[in-house]
Amino acid sequence: MAVAPIVIRASAKQRRFLDSKADTVVYQGGARAGKTWAGALKALLLAQAYPRCRGMIVAPSYPMLRQAVVAELTSIAAEMGLLYTWQWNKADNEITLPGGGRFLLRTASNPGSLLGATLGWAIGDEVALWSRQAYDYLQGRLSDPQGPRQVAFTFTPKGTTHWTYSHLSQSREGLDVIRAVNRDNPSLPEDYFERIDREHLASMEVRRDVQAAYNEQLQHDMETVGPWQGGCSTYYRAPSGRIVTQWPHTMTEYREATSRPDEDAYTVR
Repeated sequence: MAVAPIVIRASAKQRRFLDSKADTVVYQGGARAGKTWAGALKALLLAQAYPRCRGMIVAPSYPMLRQAVVAELTSIAAEMGLLYTWQWNKADNEITLPGGGRFLLRTASNPGSLLGATLGWAIGDEVALWSRQAYDYLQGRLSDPQGPRQVAFTFTPKGTTHWTYSHLSQSREGLDVIRAVNRDNPSLPEDYFERIDREHLASMEVRRDVQAAYNEQLQHDMETVGPWQGGCSTYYRAPSGRIVTQWPHTMTEYREATSRPDEDAYTVR
């Protein structure tokens, strides 16, 4: 029986980023330009294409790893039929796909944690929030001949005085720089820009009362999940005792909850 192809919508610039074979490829853009989504999809495609090597996804911090990278990664994995077939070793924070491809999840907040691994490829999310040392350490890990030895970075530019300007701002031999804007992102709701244009919006922020109520309800729902209430030390529980990484419902519920913004939950300016 033939297997139906999986269609994932991407913009022309995202496809260029996904298809690039440069040693270093950069997807550069502002907020909501689809950078983290593109990096997560590229990681899954590389892991499938090169099953004999190990890759790594690096975020600036654990909160950004959980809230941005892992959220995009699991959403795409669900579309690709991988979410319930991959193996996720939470102790080592390593994901292994059914075909054997595997990758580590790490942060740049502790550059020393990037040392020791031999990598065939790597994805660096929001590299402009990293130290230069973390960047150098990751570049030095790409030595596995079983992989393409490619590193892909996403980030929002921080100006001409930032170290990323001299290293990652202009295409040259071995470096492919792709610049995008949020209007290139096909994942945004159809009326997202209509409202921005119509109301001349400059920013949208979640109301504090809404965020507090949401977090309170989320913590309450987590208390109903028995395995998370044991007394042992776990990676997902902060020293304060608060669970900070888990989602207590199904991925379908997560996608439905995040598919469209609740306009009443925001303060717009």
